[in-house]
Amino acid sequence: MGNSGVKFGSQADGKPYEAAIIDNDSFDSMVGGIKVEHFIDHSYPNVGTDGKVDDVKVPSFDAEPLSKLMSGVEYGGAYDKMADTGYAAPQNAAGFLSAHQSNLGRINRHMKLILERLSPTEFKLQVILDGQLVYKEDLVTAIMKFSLQSHWGSGVSFSNMKVSKLS
Repeated sequence: MGNSGVKFGSQADGKPYEAAIIDNDSFDSMVGGIKVEHFIDHSYPNVGTDGKVDDVKVPSFDAEPLSKLMSGVEYGGAYDKMADTGYAAPQNAAGFLSAHQSNLGRINRHMKLILERLSPTEFKLQVILDGQLVYKEDLVTAIMKFSLQSHWGSGVSFSNMKVSKLS
């Protein structure tokens, strides 16, 4: 499953923000499709009503929040900042399923990060994926550098990076 991202800035815990690029269609196919009953009865691929997904067929796969398996959003980020959730945290199985289904089918060919300066060290962030606003963060701090993450063998590659100052 392709898993990569663009990292930037610094969160309160010192870790960078990461706009994830994940081949979620491959993951969904690998587990045979996630359905609402998986969130309710914890059947394979063992999805809890809390939105955590555990691929029980792969022993090394730890249960992770659905927000770590979605493309174009902050890796493990808050659901209320994601277009896939309607900018509200899912409250039940149907809500998590809806977020997952909304995130499927993304081509993941063009990611654009828009940073609007609010002060010398504070920015507002928008993540645009394939022309669609998919994530927004009202306050990002300490944008010192950008780094690209591509896990070995993920199949994700970067071919172009452009930084432009907007007037």
